[in-house]
Amino acid sequence: FKYTPIPVLISQYETGIIVDANDAFLELTGFSLKQLVGMTSYEAGLMLMDERSNLIAALERQEMVEIHHSVLLNRSGVNFNGTIKVQRVILGDQCYLITVACNVDKVQSHFESSYQQETYSHNN
Repeated sequence: FKYTPIPVLISQYETGIIVDANDAFLELTGFSLKQLVGMTSYEAGLMLMDERSNLIAALERQEMVEIHHSVLLNRSGVNFNGTIKVQRVILGDQCYLITVACNVDKVQSHFESSYQQETYSHNN
């Protein structure tokens, strides 16, 4: 979990309080683990309150929710386009949300760069 390259956040289902995040999530958002743990995504500025309410409502109807083209914020307040998948899981007697995030802008930039390099090498 800690070293996977995919950004992952774990929060309490009922309260939304963040309990853990891996290094990739911390890099994506610009927070340290110490700064995030104990806060909610709303308090950290990662998600608007109505977005969380809508997410929880959707998770009451289905086990996993995927949100495409969500506008996410990092610690600096910079917006980026992202996709998140959120799943409710039970560990022991506690319910948690596992959130997996992807910076779509970064992925798109990587593919565009790769395409330009491939095009350049084919033309020379």
